[in-house]
Amino acid sequence: MASHDPGVTMWEGIGSDGGSYQGAFMSYSHGWSTGVTPLLTTYVLGVRPAAPGFSRWTVCPVVVADEMSWAKGVVPTPGGSAIKVSWATKEDGGDVVWEMQMEAPADSEGTICFPDLGLEAPKIKVDGNDVGGSTIDVKGGSHTVTISK
Repeated sequence: MASHDPGVTMWEGIGSDGGSYQGAFMSYSHGWSTGVTPLLTTYVLGVRPAAPGFSRWTVCPVVVADEMSWAKGVVPTPGGSAIKVSWATKEDGGDVVWEMQMEAPADSEGTICFPDLGLEAPKIKVDGNDVGGSTIDVKGGSHTVTISK
């Protein structure tokens, strides 16, 4: 590995087209390399840029029941700020079954998607206000999303 392109021992990477850097020679089996980072950021946390420099973004976490009960992370943006996301499923017997806290740069805006938790007619609140649909557009800042039975 060290004597061939890219000249390092980390061939686990994402190419400019979003695919594997080394094609069929790629392995994503090593958690310390770069292949898992975009997966956790864009899939589990759900953070993606929707415009250059994250001036517009989406936070659409994918929650698979019984596979993960929480996630937390920080995604730096080119402007020096960051998008922070923390979500968790609740198993305390109460009505709230999922909660997400997120924070984005104040001068940005974005879309929050609500995960499908398999609930019939879930109650969704953003910052304490009832909302409908599967997404909501918000301004940057701090936001709390709860999904209840």
